[in-house]
Amino acid sequence: MEEHRVQGQVVLPVFYGVDPSKVRNQISSFGDSFQDLIQRTSPTNDQVLRWKTDLREAGGIAGFVVLNSRNESEDIKNIVEHVCEVLDKKDLFIVEHPVGVNSRVQDLIKMS
Repeated sequence: MEEHRVQGQVVLPVFYGVDPSKVRNQISSFGDSFQDLIQRTSPTNDQVLRWKTDLREAGGIAGFVVLNSRNESEDIKNIVEHVCEVLDKKDLFIVEHPVGVNSRVQDLIKMS
């Protein structure tokens, strides 16, 4: 979320099995799980405040809500199509010599 605020990076949240308002307000079972995470990991107060701010912000961004899906593959297809449309409209910065990408590309090719 910081990159979104500072650099204008695109954020397209996917709310899978959770209502965005529950994320935004850190309530219900999402809020309970978030509190469990805080207790298990013992972050600093600054980290917790940043996480809460980021969750509030992410929960307020129009994204994809997938609740009680009957066709997850169709949901994923729609998300991917939307991401491709959004990325086509953005100028992408790609480093001249990316490191560690080749093995990922090979994995994707094998999946095709």
